[in-house]
Amino acid sequence: IRRKGGGQVNMTPGLVLCHGVFDIVHSGHLEHFRQARNFGTSLVVAIVADKYVRKGEGRPIFNQHQRSEFLAALRMVDEVLIIDSSVAMPALEKLKPSIFCKGPDYANPNHPFAEDFQKEKAFVESYGGRVVLTTGFSSSSTAIIDKAGLRPIPPRNPDPRLRRKWPTIQWLKRI
Repeated sequence: IRRKGGGQVNMTPGLVLCHGVFDIVHSGHLEHFRQARNFGTSLVVAIVADKYVRKGEGRPIFNQHQRSEFLAALRMVDEVLIIDSSVAMPALEKLKPSIFCKGPDYANPNHPFAEDFQKEKAFVESYGGRVVLTTGFSSSSTAIIDKAGLRPIPPRNPDPRLRRKWPTIQWLKRI
């Protein structure tokens, strides 16, 4: 694939990238990942590092390590990356996925991150990749968190023996 102007760009065939905070994973996220995985041979989910989350005070509820562990446990997810940015651009530049998937809410031109998304879309299309908006149920982790009045979950003890006794799902059950 060649970029306009003659520069060679190496796109990663079969690689699908999803990006987001994914703080409280809900059925809308699961459907998004299922659909995304069907567009390629490998699904990478890039999550926003804690210090770059722009969702309001007290967010994220789950820290980046808890979120990455939970997502990595999903069968349809092949790899989880924590990126030091609120936008997907660092992951897009490094991985150059053939497909970049965002949720159906990004079809709204008034989406809070519409400007960032347009830049990401232009970059993906510049090297011949495709941007796909998944369809179906759209929900909001923020709305769920606000309605439930949730607060951040304390980090777990890093002792590996305790990790097996208190997986992330146990924290969810305690809420």
